[in-house]
Amino acid sequence: MHPDDRFKIDQHFRTAINEEKEIDITSRFTNGDKQCVANIRGHLVMGAAGEQRFAGIMWDITEKRRLEEKALHAEQNERKRISETLHDSVSQLLYGIKLQLGQLDKTSKPAATERLNQLLEMAIKETRNISFELAPSTLADFGLPATLAELSERLSTPKMKITAMVSGFDRPGDPLLESTIFRIIQELVNNCMKHSGASYVRISLKKINISK
Repeated sequence: MHPDDRFKIDQHFRTAINEEKEIDITSRFTNGDKQCVANIRGHLVMGAAGEQRFAGIMWDITEKRRLEEKALHAEQNERKRISETLHDSVSQLLYGIKLQLGQLDKTSKPAATERLNQLLEMAIKETRNISFELAPSTLADFGLPATLAELSERLSTPKMKITAMVSGFDRPGDPLLESTIFRIIQELVNNCMKHSGASYVRISLKKINISK
């Protein structure tokens, strides 16, 4: 047992024995350089002669804990990314609108109005793109093919054209599975845009039914 967990485990067992309560606790265990995490559950059992003993189970939850920590880190990174995106795009655009409003009395009204409209259009577009990245409503309403088509259209630029070919997903499927597939493809496309230097990206997705 990990030295830092021994006191906690000892106190839990003492409480369970003295108050005849069930025990449900997680502890770290070490074996040389290796470390694992185990969940311990059990309860006090009275023998025929009045003796006391614990009966229970203990199982390795190391991988489960690793995945939970990974998910937590991913969520934190996503929140940070959202915060930075909102600050660097929408906030700056809205600030530009504020500056333009302050200059209305110094410029001709038609020119100022036109510039304000352009900035507002940019702000609206950025907001919609961010909303799509977080939770595309198209996925629930029209399915994966339409969502990937919209993704391709939104992310295509004059320097990089993106297309999507999807087959086998004509009928609505498992929402969680399709959402996961969308996130994976979204991340791959973002990586292509940031690091590949490619001028063309083709998304090809095919659902294959495998019978036993």
